[in-house]
Amino acid sequence: MGNSGMIRLRSKDQLLMVESVSSLLRAGLTLPEAFAGAAEIIDRTAVCGATRAIHTRLLGGGSLTVAVRAVIAVPDPFLLAMAKVTDQTGAAAALLTRAEEYLRLRMHLSETVRTASIYPAFVLALTVLGALMLGLVVIPELGRFLTDSGLLEPDQVTSLVDSGGRFIRILSVILGGLGAACVLVLASRRMNASTAPIAETIARLRLFIPVIGRLEKTRDLLAVAEASRGMVASGVSLDRAVELAADCTANLWVSSRLRVAVGRMRTGVAPAQAVRSALARHGFVARWLHQTEHGADLTESLDAMARFLGDLQKRLITRLGVVIEPTLVVVAGGFLLGTVFFLVRPLFHLYGLVMP
Repeated sequence: MGNSGMIRLRSKDQLLMVESVSSLLRAGLTLPEAFAGAAEIIDRTAVCGATRAIHTRLLGGGSLTVAVRAVIAVPDPFLLAMAKVTDQTGAAAALLTRAEEYLRLRMHLSETVRTASIYPAFVLALTVLGALMLGLVVIPELGRFLTDSGLLEPDQVTSLVDSGGRFIRILSVILGGLGAACVLVLASRRMNASTAPIAETIARLRLFIPVIGRLEKTRDLLAVAEASRGMVASGVSLDRAVELAADCTANLWVSSRLRVAVGRMRTGVAPAQAVRSALARHGFVARWLHQTEHGADLTESLDAMARFLGDLQKRLITRLGVVIEPTLVVVAGGFLLGTVFFLVRPLFHLYGLVMP
């Protein structure tokens, strides 16, 4: 449970709820009936409880958006966007089906990245742990043993102990820097422009990270394309659809620039030009909007954009899987070289002193 009785649902739990509700909506049930029916067939306690609570609020006359926000502690932004448009248009079946398809795709892609990262991360963690154990435990104990046994004088093991201490300090700086960078990135994703203007700059810099930055950008643009496609098909104007879809993005810079594009559209600027100028080098998606200025159907253009971005994200994840393993192996090799240079080399020197 979350704060004030709210229920904390993981992404896969929210997907399960949306899947169950959308399938019943496609069968012809009303929105309250679909939530009531879904609560009967879902076998996970937390998901069932959340579904029942939303059903109760809908029966009381509340909107789907308010119900989702009141019941789920951290609702998925894409689900919230679809809920808002459902309240405006009543096209619950089409919109929640779109939410189901997108959430399933995103979960599949996330699982692919996670699977590709597990083994290399495990190898790297073991390498770092082994180096720390060698520097913090093995080397000091060995030096103490050689001194206490009278095999070497204290000043003869000084170089070994100093090397171990130097290695640990260097390793601590590296790990501390990586940890600080991760904390900064995670913190920037939880800030907003009013409380932390620098967060938008950090968010933009994240997009320049090789492969990972492009993957983040593609993920956010895919969310916007999928959400906009569902909204436009339900009768929402393009500018309003993009405005709502901007809330589905995790990158603050992408979100703020999309709102800039919406503002330009409402002043009469063509959608393609507004998106291209707002997103700068990341505005390649504007070419599908440009087609609508020459007679192409807007829904079909957004559908083509979403398919392209979905395929692009799959290719990027495949590339990430190819890159991440050798990258982490190289990093692990760097730790091993550092271990050899700072610790193993002095050990051979001491061996030469003990066994002349």
